[in-house]
Amino acid sequence: MKLVVLIPSSDYLGNAGARIRYARIREECTALGSSVTLMPIDEFEAGVTPCTAILISKCHDARAVVSAIRAREHGILVGVDLFDDYFSQTRDSRMARYRNWLAQLAPHLSFALASTETMANVVRSYRADLPVHVMNDPSPPVDPARMAEILHDKQQAFRDRQTLEICWFGMGTNPHFPVGIHDLAAFGGALEGIVRHGISPRVTILTNAHGLRANDLAALQQLPAPVKVEPWSEAREAEVLERAHVAFIPVNAQSFSVAKSLNRAWTALVAGCQVLSAGFPLYEALMPMIYRNVDALLTDLAEDQAKLRPQTIAQLAALNDAVGSAAQEAARLRDFLVSLAADRSLTSGGLLALVHGASTSGAVHKFAQRHAALTIRSPFCPAELGYDIVFWGRHPGAPLHILVGERARTLAEQRGCYVLVPAGRIAGRPVWSLPDCPPVEELPGNWSGVPVAAQIVAYPSVLRAIQQTLAALFGSIELVTAENSAWPFALHARAQT
Repeated sequence: MKLVVLIPSSDYLGNAGARIRYARIREECTALGSSVTLMPIDEFEAGVTPCTAILISKCHDARAVVSAIRAREHGILVGVDLFDDYFSQTRDSRMARYRNWLAQLAPHLSFALASTETMANVVRSYRADLPVHVMNDPSPPVDPARMAEILHDKQQAFRDRQTLEICWFGMGTNPHFPVGIHDLAAFGGALEGIVRHGISPRVTILTNAHGLRANDLAALQQLPAPVKVEPWSEAREAEVLERAHVAFIPVNAQSFSVAKSLNRAWTALVAGCQVLSAGFPLYEALMPMIYRNVDALLTDLAEDQAKLRPQTIAQLAALNDAVGSAAQEAARLRDFLVSLAADRSLTSGGLLALVHGASTSGAVHKFAQRHAALTIRSPFCPAELGYDIVFWGRHPGAPLHILVGERARTLAEQRGCYVLVPAGRIAGRPVWSLPDCPPVEELPGNWSGVPVAAQIVAYPSVLRAIQQTLAALFGSIELVTAENSAWPFALHARAQT
């Protein structure tokens, strides 16, 4: 089984998703006779890249849909890995582009991976019959001898100094949801009991410091302990966790947060940290090792009876085998994919077209061209790219007209459509149109200057008109819409609303 994980770019290789979710199972998969390769999506060539299956990870644009369609035509299994919930907030218009993306992708999938059962249910809300595998984020390996030594040293340091070293690590902010530092500040009251026990707390925060705002830093000043904020790095995380007694990991109850994996708790536990988690009980599967209030934590530390201590390392290892072992997760993933291999069927390689919406990119355009898709400019699109077909109208609600380039005209005639007539030349190249279209001497303008509300209202009907016109010219044709706008444009394809 050769699995190629399609990622947004090579920069993603340093992200937690790549480091934790895929890198930790790579060697285990190799030992099982399978392989896991991470590849920037722009390097993928359906039918050329050797693979049994592809897994789309964090590629939230039309390249993912084009990849899925073309891969299925070559009998390649196509999956999506969802571990951040940008898809269940059906009343949040900001998430429309993500919901539209998944709605376009879902019909072309062979399977899905999810990091939690909560995320698996989100996937099923888009396509109930899709096989979904829950793959836990693998934890670092448990080294009992080394952990026993670390735990002994930490307990000794705590007893000698009566200082509690607390750490928090992770992304400080999210562009869409109040998480990270927001949660840390909101649940900071959980730490207030430390001083009452005669203990001096110190908090070290490792995060993407460049993303913090003034109000985030101000909120941290309200914590009942001295706070030090440092830029996160993998090396620094290891250093801080090795010294810390406690990892404080609060979780709020919004949909984005409750779908998160056990990763941060596992990272802290394997480093020999006690875990104190306030708020939503995200880490219930690890509850024998998780503290829910600081008084219980301090009492146990004072009595050398912490949940994580040398005598309970075997219990932690058993939990690891159940819900965190890289070897177990690799084997389960391999078995799941092998069970689907019998369903590897080639789909017919029909005509494919990419319709550019109000916000698109040259990378998507080039990717579609490389995969033999017609590229189409809708009247919403302001990007100056080399299109096969241009749709235009004087304003929303006015008649929609079409201009067809040489390649598209040839394809139409190959399919028995001879209704196109010469419409002159644009930028030195001949174009054709339908007989009732008005003549043009230059590429018509777009609607990017039209009020956004008018664009949103017109969007679905314009896409339906584009679909109908293309079907009349080419017969059967698969349309993919490239739309990255933050505005809640509704696609004519099935979408979660």
